[in-house]
Amino acid sequence: MQNKRNAKAIEIGDGLFEMLVSKYSGNAFLHDLQGRLKVAHDFVELLNKGLESRQKKSLEDIVSLDILPELPPIGKCEGELDYLLPPAEQLYWTYHESFSHKLNIQKVSAAESIFLLGYYDLRMQSRIMEIANIITQLIITNPESSNLSYYSFVLPLLYLCEDDAGWNKSESLFAQVGSSNLDVMSDFCLLRVDRPKMAFAIAKYKAKSQDKNFPVVDWTLAASTKCIKNQRPDLAERLLTGVIDILDDKEKVVELRLKVAEGYGKCGDDVTAAKKCRQIAKDFPGSLLYGKLMSSYFAYLAKLSKPRQILAEIDSALQSRQCQRYLPQLMYLKWWALRKTNQQILAKIIGEQLIEDHGSSPCIAPVLLAHGTDALSNQQYEKCRKLLVQLTRNFPQTNSAKQAQKILVRLDNK
Repeated sequence: MQNKRNAKAIEIGDGLFEMLVSKYSGNAFLHDLQGRLKVAHDFVELLNKGLESRQKKSLEDIVSLDILPELPPIGKCEGELDYLLPPAEQLYWTYHESFSHKLNIQKVSAAESIFLLGYYDLRMQSRIMEIANIITQLIITNPESSNLSYYSFVLPLLYLCEDDAGWNKSESLFAQVGSSNLDVMSDFCLLRVDRPKMAFAIAKYKAKSQDKNFPVVDWTLAASTKCIKNQRPDLAERLLTGVIDILDDKEKVVELRLKVAEGYGKCGDDVTAAKKCRQIAKDFPGSLLYGKLMSSYFAYLAKLSKPRQILAEIDSALQSRQCQRYLPQLMYLKWWALRKTNQQILAKIIGEQLIEDHGSSPCIAPVLLAHGTDALSNQQYEKCRKLLVQLTRNFPQTNSAKQAQKILVRLDNK
């Protein structure tokens, strides 16, 4: 019933709209509105072409497989184009510019402005429903193509582009999406079209519609983890910074800032990860996580192959009481830096100390391997065997142990 009323209102509104377009032919604000409506129209046409082509292909495949399996695939008619639909996020960014500013109708009467904005809303909502119906029909034919639902999100998100917090408009659209697709839409906003506020709004709406609590911090942590898994540490940082800014608990602030740094590290940006760890340690020298911060900082420097910088800074961390819990890691990193800078005598001393003082730490596995191979090169076979057996017995799952096992096999065959 509501759809019929809207269709009737649009039918009446079409005539009034054309009259106003003619009356205000030079009105730039009205041209802006026209441009958005044209985008919506063109988007529907584009989807119809692309999706009809895919639907036709899927039906041909069904005929070929189920009825005439002996026949080759049906070829294209002469002159027929192989229509490929761009990814949904590409379409979003293609049209984004037209919707990136607030729609503001000026230089018309107040009554005309009210009509134009109302007509625009009805027209856009009608197009959104039209697209949803197209996508639904295609998904029925192609149930395995779950990403097709992304196309139904593009126009609603463009329509809401000017105001992520426009709740009246937003909630009516979320209701049309359906509960099962809200998580998909939220992830699409977060990971594909850079709309974290809208992703948040959708998740919040879903919780509200199910009469559930919506823990903001928990959602933010989960969302930031998704961002990192999808190689978007910058977006994870934006999300976590919003939580950090409202926290009074300094240790929680340090924990979340460290999560940001680790996110960059997991995504391969060790330079940013190292800088952030060092800065957090400077900002919170009394933190319970100070030792972990410094250990992580030097580990990122090692990944960046900066042994001289490690040697220039690590002794103060080794002497810090706050870093004692991470002493094996720090000693290992100093040992690694010494070997990298060809300071073999000092490296041997600290390596032996590490083995003696922290024999149960996995950090000593590469040290045992290195000292074992050193002994082998010096033809100290018994010493080599002793170190490598210790390695394979105590740390069998490490890469160092696997290499040690190969050396031991060769020793046994000598």
